Amino acid sequence: MLLALAFLTPMFYYIPDAALAAVIIMAVTDMINFSMVKHLWTINSACLLFIFILLLTWTLNLIFYENL
Repeated sequence: MLLALAFLTPMFYYIPDAALAAVIIMAVTDMINFSMVKHLWTINSACLLFIFILLLTWTLNLIFYENL
């Protein structure tokens, strides 16, 4: 793994950020269990809403304050 990172990392420099983000998004969407999200919504919508706001705030923080 370390050898692959050492030799392939310079090649990632020329790939646009949007393409790398699309690869990561497609990999992460398989990890989300949407039936569990629906189940949480029926049990406790306030908790799910809190989690959604927390993730949204964290994402916006990464986008706008990445240099801090």
